[in-house]
Amino acid sequence: MNDRGQISAEYILMMGFIIVVVILVATFAGEQNEQNTVAAAVRDGAANSSAELSILNKTLQPVRVTSVETINGDPITIKINLSNNALLQSQKQLILQGSQKSLEGQGFTVDNQGSYLLLSTGRHNYNVTVA
Repeated sequence: MNDRGQISAEYILMMGFIIVVVILVATFAGEQNEQNTVAAAVRDGAANSSAELSILNKTLQPVRVTSVETINGDPITIKINLSNNALLQSQKQLILQGSQKSLEGQGFTVDNQGSYLLLSTGRHNYNVTVA
């Protein structure tokens, strides 16, 4: 038996397996990166616009973003939770507009539907709402 041929065949099989594993990991990491980028942009935009809202309206209690929830499904729902739940619809719309600006700054195309944002990427569809 030729030992060199056997070693070459084993090397080719091992490298093929390693390449498949690397491609699978890269695909998963790419999807997670997209979701993290969208959620971070939504949070930053909402935080900036809620700070602006608190500065412009002196009678309003300070509003801050307490959390951003990502709920998997189709579409993926991103819910912005605020410290003050008694906001008017126009104030929630201002927070959504801040998130829209932040998402557009990241290069995404966003459609503002009034009470929520629609975002479509190559991989997923997203709805962004204010709780």
